[in-house]
Amino acid sequence: MARYASFFIALAAFLTFGLGTAMSFAVELVSAEQKNRRIRRT
Repeated sequence: MARYASFFIALAAFLTFGLGTAMSFAVELVSAEQKNRRIRRT
């Protein structure tokens, strides 16, 4: 039982870290694109 619990915790931590990294990367891409659009408009 402890083996499954530790595996589940590790999996949950990995998924959280991976999703967080992917989300922050996507947010940075979107913000960078918005900055480029603002620069082009002016």
